[in-house]
Amino acid sequence: INAEYGAQFRNCIELNFFSTMADTFSLKGKILKLNTEEDVKPLIEPLIQNANQLQKIILGGNTIGVEAAKAFANAFNELHSLTSVDLSDIFTGRNLSEIPPALESITQSLIDKKNLTDLDLSDNAFGAKGIESFTELIIKNRSIKHLKLNNNGLGQNGGIILSKALMGTKTEDSTVNDVYGAKIETITIGRNRLENPGIEALSSVFKEMGSLTKLSLPQNGIRVEGICALAKALRYNLNLRELDLYDNNVGLQGAEELAKTFVVTKYLRNLNLGDCLIGSDGVILLSESLAHLNDLSEINLEFDDIDEKAAISLSVALKNKSKLSKLELNGNAISKKGLEVLKGILKDLGKGENVLGSMSENEDEDDVLDEDQEDENENDQDDQDDDQDDENDDDEDEKNIESVVEKVKDLAIDH
Repeated sequence: INAEYGAQFRNCIELNFFSTMADTFSLKGKILKLNTEEDVKPLIEPLIQNANQLQKIILGGNTIGVEAAKAFANAFNELHSLTSVDLSDIFTGRNLSEIPPALESITQSLIDKKNLTDLDLSDNAFGAKGIESFTELIIKNRSIKHLKLNNNGLGQNGGIILSKALMGTKTEDSTVNDVYGAKIETITIGRNRLENPGIEALSSVFKEMGSLTKLSLPQNGIRVEGICALAKALRYNLNLRELDLYDNNVGLQGAEELAKTFVVTKYLRNLNLGDCLIGSDGVILLSESLAHLNDLSEINLEFDDIDEKAAISLSVALKNKSKLSKLELNGNAISKKGLEVLKGILKDLGKGENVLGSMSENEDEDDVLDEDQEDENENDQDDQDDDQDDENDDDEDEKNIESVVEKVKDLAIDH
């Protein structure tokens, strides 16, 4: 950036355009392309001036080259009160070869920050190779409690590399009473295609840490075996409060393992298992364990191929959950009659209608049957008889709703 642009930056700073407060330095969303030390120099002047007070750095929404990153790193070396650093989305348009050295420069400057608790590296496409550029920070700075790595292209190998960094080794100032590895409390690793190898490696670390209160792993291509490994590891994280596995393949076996886990994670508040191919049988299994959880506030089971029996068993199992504020069941196959029963049960349990989220994409089984009936008029008598048999089976299923409700009520009372 030439001298003219440098002058514009200075004018912006004077006009407080760069959201710089006493304890926060933010360039969020300014869409700046910073290549050299000269590009960065006018921006970090207020940072240096407030070095003793700054606690939070936000660089997201700009693009930073290697030399610019070194300039930021030199400035960060002078900041000893940092608690939060947001480096999300800082390499848009950069060559892949630029990212590792730039990221290494900045993260190296954070290793000695003993008050640093929050680190966000989301939306940077550094992949498995790039993650090695900041593993030293993860290994050596054990003050980090909240880690965000969303949409980084980690893949299976990246998950394995990260797991080794989180496990780490003892640092030079460790005592015999220290534990190995990090003690992260909240982790977000979404949209990274960890798949089974990546999550299995990380699960072994989660088990050893035992410190998780929030875990968010949406859209990682994790299949049943990986979910089972994760569920078993989470039984060692007794203070888990939020779990997000949206758009992975939990299946019936995964639901069974998670059900066992939820018996011991008694402080769980928010659970997102939407679009996880759980099925009705899996949800019925989960409902049995969710009866143990008194702090439940939000549950998402959208697009999980759930029929009315499973939905009703879940709602009844949630009786006496005074903190329940949201139940998401959209995109399933709950008939009109089943939906009425579901709403009635929630009302009887003292829950308002707003607890149940939108059902706009629910595949109403009654409507499907009506469409089938129209098709029958165009088919031969044999086809009509077959369809009538199917309708009779559906009628029989509806008759079983009451027995399912009573069974789950008894279960909830027992718990």
